[in-house]
Amino acid sequence: MTDADVNPPQRSEPSRVRNRYAYLTRDGTLDIVLGSFVAGVAAYIYQFVGGRVLGPHAFAPIGALLTAHFLTFVIILLPIEQFVIRRLTLGARGWVVPLRAQVLAAVTAVVAAAVVWATSDAYFEGNSAFVWFVVATVVLHFFFAVGRGYLAGFRRFREYGIASGGASVLRLVLAGAIVMISPTVVGFAWAHILGPLIIFVFRPFRAPPEAKGSAGMPAPFSLSCGKDPGARTTRARRPRSYIYTRFPQIPELWH
Repeated sequence: MTDADVNPPQRSEPSRVRNRYAYLTRDGTLDIVLGSFVAGVAAYIYQFVGGRVLGPHAFAPIGALLTAHFLTFVIILLPIEQFVIRRLTLGARGWVVPLRAQVLAAVTAVVAAAVVWATSDAYFEGNSAFVWFVVATVVLHFFFAVGRGYLAGFRRFREYGIASGGASVLRLVLAGAIVMISPTVVGFAWAHILGPLIIFVFRPFRAPPEAKGSAGMPAPFSLSCGKDPGARTTRARRPRSYIYTRFPQIPELWH
């Protein structure tokens, strides 16, 4: 018996810490967390700079535009993003956004435009340009949400995190340029609208190789269980088939 068997080498404390949190970088968690953090900080700086440069009264229409953006993104666009992730994770490819989701986004843009038009004097200083600004906000953030859904669905988590933070950083950079050239409320509105265009830099609709995801994880399972491409049975249906075999009376409960 050697000394190495009796006294196995002990790993250093930094090594144990690295191994303990290795999953953060392995599965893309760290990229998403950092991207969300950068997005939040940059968004705060954008509002702070706008409020200080334009003044609270002049910046108020931007605040109302941000409120409309927040409501539409959280209530409508974020669920569409999650739906895209689910479809791609289940093995779907191509354009996976259903027509009803596209119609919902279009209706949301129309309703938001109508609300802005109706409240233009009270919240937007009577500037009718904000009707088109809110429509552009909904449309461009629709593609931003769908693009992030594709990135996450294809397991491109690093790009997902960079895109999340990059949109706010681009918005802040454009706002800084507006401040140096000619600080106006319309300029800050354009900075807000153009931020989500960063998503197209990552070509989100480009599917990675099926053999392995970009984060080194297995590719999403296919909807087809067998080698026959025409097979319609999915893995998700196997447990139900097993239950129906053991308890044949259950299918009658669905009718």
